[in-house]
Amino acid sequence: MFLPFCFMLNITGREDWYAESPKIKPKLIISPAEFVVIHHTEYPLSCHFETNCLRIIKSLQKHHMYKEGYDDIAYNFLIGFDGHIYEGRGWGVQAHHPSAYKFNSIGIACLGNFDDVKPDAIMLQNIENLIGEAIAQGYLQSDYILLGHRQIKTTSCPGENLYNEIKTWSNWFDIRP
Repeated sequence: MFLPFCFMLNITGREDWYAESPKIKPKLIISPAEFVVIHHTEYPLSCHFETNCLRIIKSLQKHHMYKEGYDDIAYNFLIGFDGHIYEGRGWGVQAHHPSAYKFNSIGIACLGNFDDVKPDAIMLQNIENLIGEAIAQGYLQSDYILLGHRQIKTTSCPGENLYNEIKTWSNWFDIRP
């Protein structure tokens, strides 16, 4: 499933999208993380160009911090259709998930609404590469459990198309009773 990691991933840092400083930066309680939770941003537009992605991510952070009252943007990393991975909260920091999972998970969001569109091969490969890098760098357990956000909260996230894709991956686990 994963490509070999003979190179470092090219992750666009917070400074490149002019991120505001987080209100607080709570560390994971359980590290390396046990779960990966996949989200979509539900933003009505997907981003296919870096300038659009950067603008959308900055807008998401403002929405999360000032409308939702979060400490920062909700996700550890975001992935766009432009082929880039963007740093959200980063490694080792709690994502904004329901409380049972925020202490021991990595949150990855794909930019767009995946009820409307399908993730492309590059986006899916970037998710896999990021997960592989997390394992290689010691941020994620190798026997991690992959979940869609809808499995831990009543929501349609990560969208039907993205959810149907991740359900085919080897570490996906159906936690519904």
